[in-house]
Amino acid sequence: MKPIGETIAPTRTPAFEARLKKRYAAERRFKMAGLGAILFSVAVTAFLLVTMTINGFGGFQRTEMKVPIDLSAAGVAVDTSSTDENSAVQALQMQSLPEIVSFSTEQALGAEAPEEISPDAWREVASRIYV
Repeated sequence: MKPIGETIAPTRTPAFEARLKKRYAAERRFKMAGLGAILFSVAVTAFLLVTMTINGFGGFQRTEMKVPIDLSAAGVAVDTSSTDENSAVQALQMQSLPEIVSFSTEQALGAEAPEEISPDAWREVASRIYV
């Protein structure tokens, strides 16, 4: 126990105040660095989402081109009454339907047109023939 008249030395000396001031400044810098990291990660995530959304819209687009195809002149024939759809599609493939579709597309739309159509466009033609 301390005697009643004895004074207590102050705990906040100038050296202590200087260290405390440095500590608070370091804490503020740390908080700002953390906030900066969070804002940077949000910005990168937003950029990625926007980029993926813009690039992904192409997957929802579909263009249909009408191309006249003369199958009788090409010599393509399938008996649809005796075969199922899969067999008919295979028979049409064996009769060079993919090449006929590519050739007809080139004749109707130009030299670069066959590169623009889907490689499976002939299957759409085959399904329409079978129906």
